[in-house]
Amino acid sequence: MNGLTPQVVSLSEVDVAELIVHDEHNEHLSYMLSRLNPPEFPVPMGVFRAVDRPTYAESVIAQTTAAIESKGRGKLEDLFDAPDKWTIVGSSNGSNGSKG
Repeated sequence: MNGLTPQVVSLSEVDVAELIVHDEHNEHLSYMLSRLNPPEFPVPMGVFRAVDRPTYAESVIAQTTAAIESKGRGKLEDLFDAPDKWTIVGSSNGSNGSKG
């Protein structure tokens, strides 16, 4: 790094202890690495960022499980009989939705 700017250096010309080693858990280094573009920099390859958190699917399953635990398992018939359903009425210029 030259201040806050990355720079390409020759390993034979610098002390290795002065170099930054990439850490895929560091958000800021990962972002900076993703912005390095040729011809000024070599093309970075590999894992830029590793985050340990639930996947989208795991989050949806957890949310669904929590809703079932707090409200019980729903019934499709209850949705059909709900008071705030919509009736679709056709017309010559398209369909209009009316609450009913």
